[in-house]
Amino acid sequence: MAKVLETTGFAYEGTLNKNPEILIDWFDDLGTNNPLSFLSNFYYSPFKVYGKVWATSEHAYAAQKVYEVDDDLYMKINRSTDPQEAKTLGRMAPAIRHDWEEIKYNVMKTIVAEKFLSTTMLTDALLGTGNAYLQEGTFWNDKVWGVDLLGTNPDGSTYIIEDPLMRSGRNWLGTILMEVRAQVRLGIATSSLTK
Repeated sequence: MAKVLETTGFAYEGTLNKNPEILIDWFDDLGTNNPLSFLSNFYYSPFKVYGKVWATSEHAYAAQKVYEVDDDLYMKINRSTDPQEAKTLGRMAPAIRHDWEEIKYNVMKTIVAEKFLSTTMLTDALLGTGNAYLQEGTFWNDKVWGVDLLGTNPDGSTYIIEDPLMRSGRNWLGTILMEVRAQVRLGIATSSLTK
């Protein structure tokens, strides 16, 4: 997908996801009509998890930060029509769950599994990524759920890091997506929290 990707203060004209059978490194859309945006937490596809229907997995994740801590904020996140707003509300929460740092990875794994098990279309789309390595490349320095696509030249200008092995970050979302894909493929993925 050779498109111009523009974010705050940065534009990149180049190709991400150039060998999607081997590496998928761009999940987001940013106006590019990315056919792989279904992998993004911002992808709109309502599903049920933790007893409620959520517009996106970003909504569900942001709300779990304040579950049983701030009921009003929890419901405000649930009713939000925009995943960026939901994310911001979760990040700006005056108080979050005391155990959040210990449980957040498993919360995201549950949410991602429920999202992809919610419809045959999403299940098939995830399986359609084959054995590709899934790496959530970001332009916003997310080194926990994704990897940073940007490097800095000596003159202060930025450039895209073409070698996926040189991008810094934990890539937790990509790892979870690959775990869920493997579980679906093996027939061991189950939807237990939708009841």
